[in-house]
Amino acid sequence: MSPEETLQTFLDLRAGVLYLVHNSTFNLAFHTWQDPMERVAAPAEAHRLTLATPIIGEVLTVGAPRVNARWWKGLK
Repeated sequence: MSPEETLQTFLDLRAGVLYLVHNSTFNLAFHTWQDPMERVAAPAEAHRLTLATPIIGEVLTVGAPRVNARWWKGLK
């Protein structure tokens, strides 16, 4: 699914936390590895959705309080 399709599915399901799985894991596309995160983060913020953005390798505990950041900004 594209980032836009993922966001729409999340809205359709009225889910609680949007967590992109396998994002930035493989460099097999024609876009930058940060692009999918940006394409979801901006509209998620506009819709005031909860987007989980753990750093690659970080443990994500659903329900635990966390601060989400756009950690990928500025990385190459």
